Amino acid sequence: MNKLLTIYVQTYNRSKVVVQLIDEIVASDLINLVKVVVVDDGSSDDTYEKLKSRNYGKNIIINGRKENIGIVKGLLEFIPICQTDFFLYMVDDDMLREEGIMELIPFLARIKPDFVSTAWGMWDEDIMWKNTMRTKNSNEKIKFKDIRAASDHAPGVVFNTFEVSKHVPEVKKRIEEGCYATTIFPIAVLALLLAFSNNKCWWFKEVVGGYRPLGALPSNLRYNGDMSWVSMEGRWNEQKSFGDIYQHIYKTTKDNWKKQASQLLIMHNLEFYYRIESGIKKEKPELIENLSMVLAIKFLRNPISFIKYIIKYLVARYKFMYYMK
Repeated sequence: MNKLLTIYVQTYNRSKVVVQLIDEIVASDLINLVKVVVVDDGSSDDTYEKLKSRNYGKNIIINGRKENIGIVKGLLEFIPICQTDFFLYMVDDDMLREEGIMELIPFLARIKPDFVSTAWGMWDEDIMWKNTMRTKNSNEKIKFKDIRAASDHAPGVVFNTFEVSKHVPEVKKRIEEGCYATTIFPIAVLALLLAFSNNKCWWFKEVVGGYRPLGALPSNLRYNGDMSWVSMEGRWNEQKSFGDIYQHIYKTTKDNWKKQASQLLIMHNLEFYYRIESGIKKEKPELIENLSMVLAIKFLRNPISFIKYIIKYLVARYKFMYYMK
C-alpha cells in the first residue's frame, strides 16, 4: 500500500520524549497508514542510539547527523527526499491524535491542497483534547490575511511535497543572505510563498495532535547567538525581514493577487508598534509605562496631528478588511 503522508520529526537531545512519540505511533493503527521520518540533528546524548535500537520496522525511518544544522536547514534537506505526496511537520515533545490523522488522509487525497493548517490542542486525561488552537467549524480555504495566523505555530501543519519543493531554492537563497524571517519562521515563509503561488491553502477542522498534559518543553530557538525571537532585537528583525518577504511576494505573484500582497505589507507595517512594545515587555517591562506616558504627552501637545494619524489608520484598516475578505 502506497502511503500518502509522512510524519516528519526532527529531534535534538530529547531521547525520552521522541522515543515515547514513536512508540505511540507504532502501537496505533497509524503505523499502517503513514510513513515516519525521524531525524536526530546531531544530539550529544543517546537519542540516535535509542531510536535505532528499537527496530521499529520499515515504516519508521531513523536518520542521524553528526552535526547540528538547525530546524530550517534540516527541513530543507528533508523536502527533496520525502517519498510521499504530503508531509506533516511534527515536534518531538507533542503527540498525535489517531482519529484526526485518519480523517486528514482522505481530505488530502480529495482536496490535494498545497498547505493545511490543522486544529492543534492539548491532551488532558479527563476531558480529552482542550485549549484547541486554529479551530474552525468546517474545512475551508485560508484567506490571504490569515496565512500568518495559520502558520506561526509550526507543529501540525501539512505541506504538499511537490509544490513546496518549488520554493526551496528561494528559501535557501534567503538563508544564505541572513534573512531573519526565513531562519526563525520558515513554516510561515513557505506558507506565504505557497499561498501567493496557487492559493490552495486550507484549514482542517479536526484536531490531529497537540501538547502533552505538561505542555511543551522549553524552546532553545535562537538566532545569531543569544538573541531570542521575542526579544527587542528579534522583533525588530522580524519587522524588517517580513517586510522584505511581502515585497518579494508582491513582485512575483499574479497580477490579480498583487493588491492582497500590498495590503499585507501595509498591515505588517501598521503592526510595527505592537512588535516593538512586545519586545520591550520581554526585556524591560517597566519601560512600557514610560512609553505610554510619552505618547500621551505627544498627543496633548499636538492632538490634531494624532487625530489625522488615527483617521489614516482607520482608512488603512478598512481597505485591508475590504480587499482581504
